[in-house]
Amino acid sequence: MEKPSPTFWRVLDTDYLSTFSATSIGTVWGILVLFKIFRWTFRDETFYLLFAAGVSVLALVVILWRFLRIRHLFEVGQEVRARVVSASFYRDRGRVVVEYGQKKEKARAVCHLHTNRRTRKIQPGDWVTLLVDPEHPRSTVVREAYLDV
Repeated sequence: MEKPSPTFWRVLDTDYLSTFSATSIGTVWGILVLFKIFRWTFRDETFYLLFAAGVSVLALVVILWRFLRIRHLFEVGQEVRARVVSASFYRDRGRVVVEYGQKKEKARAVCHLHTNRRTRKIQPGDWVTLLVDPEHPRSTVVREAYLDV
């Protein structure tokens, strides 16, 4: 049986770095469109076009990297029960700190999430499933943030 994993759009909506990257693409091209609509002039339009293209390529690489990384964690990550120590949300940004492990060896992980209906449900004191990469134990994601459980 195949393990459930998030779709591309779910990762884009939940992972903060992916959301920020997608917003960056819209922002740089949106500014260009506004300049064209209002017939404002650039000092150097070629430079801005190259800048917008560069930002777009970099943002697309980041989005693809985060999507593949999160999908990888859903495929090979070890499921660990973790307690939410803190969950703070400000505007569109969320920061969830979880603690997991044995009594003597507790570890903490921080997940930066985009605020949405799934991530807002995560509250301090909740128990969540953390997916931990066996090769890179510092790489983690909160399963409930990406899937409807």
